This record gives sequence, C-alpha cells and structure tokens, in this order.
Amino acid sequence: MRPFLKYIVDQIDLDGDLTRLKDYCFVFPTIRAGVYFRKYLTERLQGKFFWSPHIFSIVQFSEFLTDKVTLDSVTLVFELYKSYRKFEPEVRFDEFYHWGQMVVRDFDEVDKYLVPADKLFQNLKDLKEIEELFPVAEEDMAFLKKFWGVLAKEGEDTDLQDEFIRIWEILGKVYEDFRAYLARTGATYEGMAQREIVEKLEAKTLDLPFTKIVFGGFNALSNAEKRMIELMERQGDLTVYWDTDHYYMSSPKQEAGKFVRQYTKQWLQSKSHNWHSQTDLVKHPKNIHVVGVPLKVGQAKHLGQVLNNLLEKEQLAIEETAIILGDESMLFPVLYALPEAIQNINITMGYPLKNTPLFQLMESMVFLQKTRQDVDKKEPDLPIILEDGTTKAVPNTLFYNKFIYEILNNPFIKFFDSEGVRKYMRYLEEYNMIYAYDTTIQERFTHPIYKRIFQKTDTYEELLHCFNEVLNIIYYELKKQEEENSDQEKEDDIFDEHEERQLSIEREFIFQILRQMKRLEEILREYRQLINMDTFWKILKEILQSVKLPFTGEPLRGIQVMGFLETRTLDFKNIFVLGLNEGAIPSTKAHQTFIPFNLRRGFRMPTFLDQDAIYAYHFYHLLQRSENIYLCYNTEVGNFGGGEKSRYLLQLEEELALYDNIQYSSELVSAPLPTQNPVLNKVIIQKNKEVMKRLHRYVTNPPDYEPPIIELDSEEEVEERVTKKLSPSALSLYITCPVQFYLRYVAQLYELDSLDEEISPKIFGNVLHRTIELLYKPHQDKILTDKLIEGIRQNQKKIERALLKAFREEKFPHHKEGKNLLLKKVILRLIDKILENDRDDAPIRIIGLEATEYEKEIELPDGRFVLVSGTIDRIDAVQVDGQEVVRILDYKTGKVKLNDTKTALKLPIDKYLHKYFDDADYKTGFQAYLYSYLYWNSHPDATIISGLYALKEINKGIRYLRKKEPLSQAFFQEFDIQLTAMLSELYDERHPFIQCEDTSKRYFFSPFKGLVKMD
Repeated sequence: MRPFLKYIVDQIDLDGDLTRLKDYCFVFPTIRAGVYFRKYLTERLQGKFFWSPHIFSIVQFSEFLTDKVTLDSVTLVFELYKSYRKFEPEVRFDEFYHWGQMVVRDFDEVDKYLVPADKLFQNLKDLKEIEELFPVAEEDMAFLKKFWGVLAKEGEDTDLQDEFIRIWEILGKVYEDFRAYLARTGATYEGMAQREIVEKLEAKTLDLPFTKIVFGGFNALSNAEKRMIELMERQGDLTVYWDTDHYYMSSPKQEAGKFVRQYTKQWLQSKSHNWHSQTDLVKHPKNIHVVGVPLKVGQAKHLGQVLNNLLEKEQLAIEETAIILGDESMLFPVLYALPEAIQNINITMGYPLKNTPLFQLMESMVFLQKTRQDVDKKEPDLPIILEDGTTKAVPNTLFYNKFIYEILNNPFIKFFDSEGVRKYMRYLEEYNMIYAYDTTIQERFTHPIYKRIFQKTDTYEELLHCFNEVLNIIYYELKKQEEENSDQEKEDDIFDEHEERQLSIEREFIFQILRQMKRLEEILREYRQLINMDTFWKILKEILQSVKLPFTGEPLRGIQVMGFLETRTLDFKNIFVLGLNEGAIPSTKAHQTFIPFNLRRGFRMPTFLDQDAIYAYHFYHLLQRSENIYLCYNTEVGNFGGGEKSRYLLQLEEELALYDNIQYSSELVSAPLPTQNPVLNKVIIQKNKEVMKRLHRYVTNPPDYEPPIIELDSEEEVEERVTKKLSPSALSLYITCPVQFYLRYVAQLYELDSLDEEISPKIFGNVLHRTIELLYKPHQDKILTDKLIEGIRQNQKKIERALLKAFREEKFPHHKEGKNLLLKKVILRLIDKILENDRDDAPIRIIGLEATEYEKEIELPDGRFVLVSGTIDRIDAVQVDGQEVVRILDYKTGKVKLNDTKTALKLPIDKYLHKYFDDADYKTGFQAYLYSYLYWNSHPDATIISGLYALKEINKGIRYLRKKEPLSQAFFQEFDIQLTAMLSELYDERHPFIQCEDTSKRYFFSPFKGLVKMD
C-alpha cells in the first residue's frame, strides 16, 4: 500500500539542487495532511540537507496570500452588528447575536462560491426580469423561478412575504457595507479573503511567491477554490493531485464521486491535473468486519478486546493503525479500553470543553443567577428557617434548589468541603426548601469559594469576574494537590501516576477556559454597552462548546486516534471506525441559513445534499488503501446512541460484500446471558418487633411502645413520639400494594423533591386547588348565587391574581416560561369550567375548602386506636328536592374509575364496598368514600353525597358516586366495618406485607419499581 501523500512526494522532481524546494508550495485540505506529507518527504530525502517547502492547509494558504487580518467569528458578529444597525437601528444586540452568526456564515459562503450578491439579494417579482438578470443554466433557472414565483402573483402579497422582502433587501445593503468596512480596517474573513485572491489573480495584481504550487487530496471545491486553481495554472507551474477510486468514479449512483466526476469533465485532459493515483478498492483484498455493539462504552470495550487479540497474535502493526471516532464523546472510553501493550498513542482530536464538569459548573452558576428571586424585605411570608428551627430576618436573594444541588454536587466544588455539602443538602431536604437564601449558604461554609459562587450577580462583568475567581481557586487547589502528591512520591516512592495525569488534564481544562474568557473580555471591551449577562453567556457558551483541549504527543508515533473528518488524505493499513450510526457518520446536523434551498440550488451554493456526498467520499476514501477494516455501530438507538446504523454499512452489505476480493463479515455482540434464569421471589416483609414499632406511630395508645431513634446527622439524634395519621392516600396505597405501603409509610423511604422546570402533576393539582380555595374563601358559609359565581367567573383579573398567589405559595416561579405557559392556560380553563359548573348548580353554600380537621380514631379488636385523618378538597351544600344535601368533593388530576354499573349498584352494600377495599383500580372512589366517612363521623345527621371532579373529563361535570344517591347510615356503618377489618389486618403481626400480583401495572409509575420483582 502506497499512501496518497507518499505518491505526491514520489512525483516531485528532486534531481539536482534541493534548494529549489524552498520555493515550492503544497496545499492540502487539513493541517494534519501536511504533517504526514513532511514525514514522507523527510523519509525520501533521508540523510540530505534541504530547505523545507511551504506546506499549508487551504485556510492557511488563503491567509498567506492576503494582506489582511482574518477576524474570529465572535468579532465578525459585532462588526456585522454595526453595519446592520445602519438599516435597522432598533434591533438589540442580544436579539441579533444568534442570527448574526448565521448571516456571517451566509456571507462567507456567498464569497466562497463567488455569488453575485447584488443579484442574490434582489426583490424580484417579475419572472421576465429573472431571465434577463440571471444568465444561468436552465436547471438553475427552474429553482430561481420556483422560489421567486411565489412573490410574482399579483394580489397575493402577504405580510410575511413583505417582511421577507424587506429583510432580504436589507441583507444586500448590509453585505456591501460590512465588506467595505472590513476592507477599510484591514480585516477580512475566510470567504472574503478567497474572493479577493480570485479578483487579484484575474486582474493580474497578485504575484505568487512560489515557483511551483501543488494542490493535493481535495474533493468538494468551492467556486473560489476552483477559480484560484484555474488562474494560478495560467500564471505559473501548478499541479493538482486527485485522490479517487474507480469504484465510485465509474458509477453515477455512487454519491461519493459526485464532485470529482464533475471535475473530470472539466480537467481530465489538462496536464496540470494528475489523475494517476486512482485506486480500485474492489480489486485489492480487504477484510471488512461489521460489528453491532450496545452503547458507546460497549463499543470501546469491544475495540479493546479486538486490539488485544490482534496484538497477542502479532497481527497488528501499531504504526499503520488508526481508530476513527464518529462521536467525540467516545474518546475517553476508548482511551481507557486500549490494551496496556499499546504504549504510544497519538490523539489528533481534542476533547471538547463542553463535556467537562467545569463547563457544567459554569452553566449551573449562570442558571443559579437567572432563576434567583430578589425578595422584598417587607414580605412577611418568607422567613429563614435555621437548622435549629429558629428564624431570622429576610435578606435579599433566594437561590433555586435545583442549581444549588448541581453546584454543590459538582466534583470541583464538592471536594472543598464534602462533609459540609452533605450536611447542608440534608438540611435543605429536611425543611423541604425549594429556595434557599444567599446568606444561609454563605454562612454554612467556611471556604471562600462558596461565598464567591453564592453571591448576587447582575452584570456580565460581575459574572466574568466570578468565573475568573472560582476557576483560579480551583486551579491553585489542584496545583497544591499535585505538589503534595509529588512530595509523597519523594518520601515513599508510592504514587498514582494516573491521578497525577488526571490533575494535569483538569488544570489544562481550566487554563483553556480562562484563556478563552480573557480573549472574549478583550473583544467585548469595545462593545460592553451592548452586552447583558444573558448575551455574554450565550457567546461564551458557544465559544467553549467549540473549543477542544489539544493532546500533546508525537504526531507520527503509535496508534492514531482521530475524528472522522481528520482522516482526509490519510491512509492506514488497519482502521477501526466506531460510532457508525446515522447522525454521526454521516452527520445530519442542519446548516442554519437565511438563504433558502431553491436559491442555493439556483446560485450553485452548497446544500445538505452536498454534505451527504462529502461524507460519502471521506468514508470510501478510508477504504481505498486499507486492508483490515473494523466498522462498529451502536445497536441501541434513540437516547442511548442516536440514529440507526449508518447507511454506509447497508451499502457495504448490499454492494461491496458481493465482490470476491472482499472478505465481509457481520455480527452482533451483546452481554452474555446467564445459563439459568435467576429465581426472583416476591417481596414478603414479616412484621417483626421493629416493624410493629414503626407501625405504632399511627396508634394513639400503643402497648409498651418504645419510640424509634431517627438520625438527623452523625452528631445529633432526636426521639420521635408524635402520633402520625393515616391518610386516605396512605390507605389507598395499602390497597394498591402492601409492600409499597411498607416502603413509604413504615420504612419511610421518601422520594427527593422534584425540581423540574416544568409544572409537575403535583404542582398542577396543588395550584388548581389553592386557586379555587382563594376565590371561594371570602364567601365561606354564605350562599353563592348563580349571579355571584358568574361575577367571579368574569373577573379575570381576580382569577389571575389568585392563580399567581397560588404559584407563589407553591414556590414555583417558572409559570411564565415555555411549556408552563400552556399548562397555566390549561389551569385557567379548568377553573373557568369549574366555576361554570358551580354556576349551573347554584345556589351553593361553601362549608369548607381544603378542610383538615376531619379525623377519627378507629378501634381495633385488641383495644388499640389507629388515627385516620384526611384533608377534604371541598365541602359544600346544595338544594336537592327542597332539602339541603352536603357534597363531599375531591379534585382528581389523574384517571377516575368507579364501580357504579347497574349490576354493581344492585349488590348488597357489603359486596359493593368490598370492590373499593380490594381493587386498586377504584382507589379514587375509595378515597372519596373515606372523606365522606370522616365527615359523617362528625355530622351523623347530615345528608351526604360524594363526588369527584375528574379534571381530565371536566366537560362531564362532577362524577357522583352511586349515581348521586345519598349515602345512608347503613352504608357508613358497613364502611366502618370494612375499614376496621383492613386496619386489623394491617396491625396483625401474623399477616406480613406481601407484594401485589399485578406489578407491571401497579409499579409502572412507582418510585419503588427497582426494589421488587416485576412481572
């Protein structure tokens, strides 16, 4: 196998004076190609002295030939904003920044493809005018007409069309002003530089400082690059070496050859274009192994096993081997999986800063500030609760629990005071503090890094200063640890080299972030009046997401680890490609642009179709000179791996695998399954002495009761002796599954508070209940007429105020954002429907809202009393046939199912109620009956009906149990009997907690799903 770059070296006429080389220029697609080219040139001239030729990437070559400074992307957006404001003076920079980046990219492509900008940005409504202004091919004209034809129909202009035309005309003016400004200031961008070089070559005002120019390994040339080649060919000695393969060049169906096939029509006969390096991959023996492995880590481990086997059999030459990653996040799993026998590794791809905990820390710090609440000290309802239960004066700033957790759990913060972090987070959980005050956090920790992070920050300068301080503190702490480790090594010669290397990498991460922030700070110095904190973070975030930490090493030694696009022009005998899934290879990232598809096609600008062809060329180029090819893809699609396996693998299977010289194999690798299925017994929890002690917390007169000790932390212990109450929710969970009841109410395994940004079902229900309560509370114990209720219903401001207060009491500030706006409208719609239903049922007398005073001691046969208590959503009274009837109403946001068929209602009361005490499907009805029972216990003479407000079926109104039939004395007496029987079973030591039968349904949404045997 002779690599393509070595072929170019072999073609150089080196007879005679080697000093001629200093005037030669070699241009390649990437810098990496130049490194290998220099290696092959040195090998050919080994032992001889020579001047090195000029070796450039195409970007470096353009910069070399222009006399202007190429600006970075961030500076270009700011400079573009100056031009744009001349035509749209009202636009703010924070609005402009994101699409300003798109405009810069579009302008870059306009120049690279030599598009006549004055024609591109015209407002063309006359199709005849299009034909006159655009002397283009008929195929291209069709695309232009298709686009502008929409605007050519008289009488059909729309506001959207007018807005598009206005912006389109502005972009043309901005383009001219922007380029003129850059030219005056001696600045440029890549496309502008290439266009200027073409213009100078055409005017013959650019003297090339080389006696020979060589272009090698290009595939998809821009129009500017093609024109540069043509003009340089006329001016001097120029050669273009094309790296192609007969397999895709000979077939129009192969998209890999799309561009080079076009170039052969134009340059095949030209003496300046060398096509002799063409290969024929199907005529040379190849071993292709396609392997499907679950997950990214699985692919890395499989790679390590294959490499180890090949090394043991001495079937692998490390220097001729490359590992190519379709997903950059696989880098560290691959490095950890490499066999120990591989000592030299050259990593040509960088590790993205966006994947580091440092970046995540900075992002959490930003959101900590964005979600904070600046509290008015006059508010009486937001006291600080200290750890000892006392309160103190309210400070200014509240920070959101979610981002406090993220910051304190970040490894770069947690290690400063891990024990203090653990205690403070437990304190937040104990008091259920969704928000925490800045001063309580600062006072809780002694290290200055915590005080610096948890401070109010309002401007981007303050945020930048905060980032700098925090990162410097971390940097010097890591340095201190490295020095301590080094001292330890001197003392006893025991030292973890991996730990030292890890600390060095982490410090390098910090150095790179600080470097980028310093660079951005210098750029923003001129534009600071345009920047707020959100815009600053948006810019810094995009910079950090694009920066990759470079790895140092010998570039030509050892096994090569690189990204897919870094393989251009390079050839290896053995290649291992990981992550061959759609979305990675080929990439499906959409190119954001203001220039629509049809205009791009009409002006011969690149589209997503061209991107597919470019990726195909690079993929097949990998195969051209390789002999042993291992292609690995992730079998777990979706959240675990992206898309399906790459289309290229399907093409290989259907096409290349049919050739005799291709040895093709395909396999799926999965984790080995056990030879026998493990026996999982259902969970059974015996009621031993300790369990009964815990159950007795719900008993008012427990026998010989010794309260259990509850640890608050490692130093403090308190005794719990307050009698707890069994709620309807707890008893319905016992009906659902006794084991779940045990885990939640006996073992007291609690879920962490949900800190989701979106309105959860719990918050949804709480806010709705509280809003109704606030609207009706002033009218409690009064008669609500239909007119009064309709007045409340029409008073939208009053409803909004009540809703906002409910959100505030729920400590949920995000109801004005994103999806929450829609959910908020849903709540308002439900409130309106409830008021409408109440208006139709009027007159109504409100007796109680969110009533908590209803409880009853249930006496068990052995004399113990169990305390049952419930908060009733709503108690009111209506007139039915001239008689006042009390309604016990329960709001339900979930599914409601009742056992109220005609057949069920004809059953005796004991059999009818047994269904509610036995079947979890009817738990909502059980809870409603239990609320009614508790109210009846205090008001035995009341006529009671029970109903459910099923919010998912609000249009059906109230779902009354027993078809709105009043619940009789006999009904409640039977309910008392069955409730006593259920509680007697609960407190029977001989009756263990046994897992329910139907776990698939009853544990589907349970937090205890992983603790039980599933069906």
